[in-house]
Amino acid sequence: MIKQASHAKYDISWDNGKKVILMEVRGFFRPEDGESFLKDYNSMVSKVKPSEYTLVVDPENLKTSAKDMLPVLKGCFELYGSSGFKKILMITPTSATSAMQLKNVQKDTGVKMEFAKTNPYK
Repeated sequence: MIKQASHAKYDISWDNGKKVILMEVRGFFRPEDGESFLKDYNSMVSKVKPSEYTLVVDPENLKTSAKDMLPVLKGCFELYGSSGFKKILMITPTSATSAMQLKNVQKDTGVKMEFAKTNPYK
């Protein structure tokens, strides 16, 4: 994996051989963290052909988002869905509350993704 972006709240890496983009997110996201994340995400996606890649979102250590961040979270899910990835794989967070929140956001947005307990690319 080649690390493309690193931040206190996330890392974005890619593996051109395996055709995987891995996003690891952690902690509590604030609006400014979301803005930085979206900038780095868009930069990464512009360098690949998404239809050939699997997007792996690993929020294993992500904390439950505050209500004011839910629109940002929904926007991220919609962005993932509209980017045209071959597959989106969401790793289930260790926190049951966070896991429930992410599954509810996925239902609300209708973005097609699979949930997995472990990250096969880690």
